[in-house]
Amino acid sequence: MFQPPLPAGLAALCLTVTPASAQPLEVASQREGVEIRAVASLPANPTPPADAAICGTLPAGPETTGGKAAAAADWIVTGEITQGDLTFVSFAAKATAGTSGSCLLEGGNVGIFRGPALQGLVYAAAGRARAPGTLQPLVPEGIRIWDGDYGPSPLADLRIISDQLILLRPPADRDLFCGGAISVPSLYGLPIHQARILLLAEGWQPTPPPEQSPSDYVQEMAKALPEVQDCSGTGFGYCNYAYARESGATLSVTSAG
Repeated sequence: MFQPPLPAGLAALCLTVTPASAQPLEVASQREGVEIRAVASLPANPTPPADAAICGTLPAGPETTGGKAAAAADWIVTGEITQGDLTFVSFAAKATAGTSGSCLLEGGNVGIFRGPALQGLVYAAAGRARAPGTLQPLVPEGIRIWDGDYGPSPLADLRIISDQLILLRPPADRDLFCGGAISVPSLYGLPIHQARILLLAEGWQPTPPPEQSPSDYVQEMAKALPEVQDCSGTGFGYCNYAYARESGATLSVTSAG
């Protein structure tokens, strides 16, 4: 069958089509006290650390292009997470080892990289003591930013709205686990007896330990909190608690102090 030739103008158009380049990333903060802005260059650490290995909980070394760029600028890389074509790198100016294997991270930031190119930076607002420390991937997508305190707590969530927009938001009221099958309310900052009430209201049941703890302190706690598994006798005084649902799902909760 005869096929008429394409018009000359259309033929020229077809020959010159090239893949679209990535659109500039837009960012905005909805979290008071924490800022995010689009930047293209990473400043050097103004106070390079003498020894970044003093905190044993820190990664052995950067693995991503963005992490290596931060390390090359004398920052202490504390976390790296890749989602899609974006890599999120947390890094701090200074790290100080503390009790119970803890680590104080000061002057923290989070860099957002697309390949080797820096797209944005998350940092504490002026006059705010809490700054980014480490990172945690969220289910199904997103990044939880923890602060850099000795006993870290959630600081903010990065939500990837599209390949062109990232929003910085307060930590979510609920977190998803097991691929999104389990939803647990946020317990951070609550005394254990209040956290327990919240969990019981959502169907979680206390799970006593298989054997009684030899600690008199834990045995006394178990009278009111039978789910307590054990407590550390030093440092931050961590205690672990266990809960379960009829579905077979289990939950471990840790308190400090």
